[in-house]
Amino acid sequence: MKKVFRHHFLILILVLLVAALASCSIFGGSSSDRAKYTFIVYGNCGDEKDQIIELGLWEKLKPVLQSDDVRVIVFYKYLSDDAHEFTGKYANKGDVVFFELTKDTDLYKIKEDSLEHWPDYRLDNPEYISKVVKIAKSVAPAKNYIFVTWGHGGGFDYSFDYPEEYRQKALLYDYAENAAHMEAMSAEEFSQALAATNTHFKAIFFHNCYMGNMESLHPIIPYADYIISSMHVLRSSGDPIIGLVKGLYANSDFEKAAAYGFDDMYDEWFKSYTNANGDLKVLKTSELNQFEDIFSRLAKRLVKLYPSKKTEIDSAMDEVYWGSDDRAFVDARDYVNKLEAKTGDSEIKKIAKDMRSALDDAIIIEKNISNLDDQSAPKLDRYSLSVVLCDKATMERNSSWLYPIGDAYEYSSFHKATGWGKWLRTNTNPVPFEW
Repeated sequence: MKKVFRHHFLILILVLLVAALASCSIFGGSSSDRAKYTFIVYGNCGDEKDQIIELGLWEKLKPVLQSDDVRVIVFYKYLSDDAHEFTGKYANKGDVVFFELTKDTDLYKIKEDSLEHWPDYRLDNPEYISKVVKIAKSVAPAKNYIFVTWGHGGGFDYSFDYPEEYRQKALLYDYAENAAHMEAMSAEEFSQALAATNTHFKAIFFHNCYMGNMESLHPIIPYADYIISSMHVLRSSGDPIIGLVKGLYANSDFEKAAAYGFDDMYDEWFKSYTNANGDLKVLKTSELNQFEDIFSRLAKRLVKLYPSKKTEIDSAMDEVYWGSDDRAFVDARDYVNKLEAKTGDSEIKKIAKDMRSALDDAIIIEKNISNLDDQSAPKLDRYSLSVVLCDKATMERNSSWLYPIGDAYEYSSFHKATGWGKWLRTNTNPVPFEW
C-alpha cells in the first residue's frame, strides 16, 4: 500500500510541476511554440557549482542564444562536496536547479525560481530522466531533442554495470549526498530510462569521460540518430556544447551543424588538453550495429588462434594504445591493426579491414588531440572507439561487491551480442596496470 501511494504521489508531483513550470518565469517562450532543437542538459556539474556557473558553460552560452529556434533546458542538483568551498550564490546545497537558459537569464534568480529539494532525487536514479524529459518537452517543445549528460562518466564499470541487488553485498554503503560517488547509473539503466521517455532523440551528447566505449554505447544505440562521445577523459568547460548550439543556429541540418560547431569550438577546447590526449566524435547510430558481427568474429578467431599465436597476440596487447591508465580500455582500430601486423593471419586481416571500414562509416565527425606519449604505446593521430581488453585473472577476480568481474562484464548487452567476454576469459596476458 505504501509503495502504491508513493507511486501516485510522485505522479501527482510531476503533473503539478509540469503545470507550474510551463508558466514559470524561469522558462522562456510559449508552450505552443516548437523550437527546431531543444537541448536537455541533465546531470551534476561537479562540486564547485558557483565557479562552474561563473566560469563554465552558462555565462559563455548565454550570448549565443539568439532565438527560440534552439532552446536549452538545464537540470542538475546543486551539490558541493564538503572538501570544497561552498558559497551558495545561485542556489542552496541540495536544491534541484531546473531552468531555461536564455540570453536574458538572471542566474542569481534560479535559487528563488527553481525547484527546491525534489523528493528522493538522485542523479543515478533512472526514473528521473523520464520525468525530466517529459517536463522539458512540455515547457520547450521541439522538432528535435538533444539529451546532454553533464558530469562524471566512466565507460564500462564493473562496480556498477551490474544489477543493483548484486551491488548490495557490501556493508553500510549508503546513498547520502556526500557519498554520491559510491553509486552510479549503469549503461543498462540509462537505456531503460531513455526507453521510458518515449522519445527518439536526434542526439545523445555525453559531456563526460570515457563514453566512447563499445560496452557503454551498445545498449543506447536504438534511442538516438547520433551519439557524441569521447574515449578519453573529456576535458571541457562546455565548449563542445556551445559549438553545437552555434552550429544549429547556422544550419538546421544536424551533421552540417555539428561539423560547423566542432570547427568553431576546437581552438578553445584544445587549450584544455595542454598535458593530455583527447578526442571527441559524432557517431551515426545506424552504422554502429556493424560492430556486433565484427567483434563476434574477432572474439572467435582470437580464441581459436591463441594456443598457436599466443606470443604474437600478447605482443599486440603489449603495444596497443590504452585510452586510460586505470581502465582496461584500448583503441579498437589500433588493436586490430596491431593484431593484423603481428599475427599475419588472413582471417584477422579481413576482420581488421571490416573494422576500419565500420569505424569510418560510424565516425562522421571527429576531433583528435595528441599531446602526450605517456601511454604504454605511442600516441595516435586518430582515435576510434574503446573496448575492454583484460585477462582471465581479472575476469575471475572479485569486485568490491564480492561478485566476479566477469559476471558483470557478461551481463553487458555488448558481450551478449558479441561474445567478447569469451576472448577476455581466454587471454592470459595481464593488463599492465591495476583495474
